Amino acid sequence: MPRRSSEKQIQHLKSKIERLQAEAREHERKRATREKIVLGAAVKKLIEASSQHGQRLLRDLDGYITRDCDRDLVGLPIRKAPAPSPLSSQMTDDALDDFIR
Repeated sequence: MPRRSSEKQIQHLKSKIERLQAEAREHERKRATREKIVLGAAVKKLIEASSQHGQRLLRDLDGYITRDCDRDLVGLPIRKAPAPSPLSSQMTDDALDDFIR
């Protein structure tokens, strides 16, 4: 009989640990989201103020923000996809031919 009680107690403690770990993950996710919001608001304020720092920051962000919808959102120009070079097209065709064979 005591054995059954010990097993239940162990299971209860394992469940409690899992619940606490899930709560900790959720808390960290919320903290990280809040951090992004606060930093984003600060960056936006710098850029909108047209300060020297804001303009430099926008230039620096130009290299990091790659998705067209994100670039449009922050006011960066949409990048045109570079035309593939004939050499890279030939290499792709050769690789495809090798794969098919």
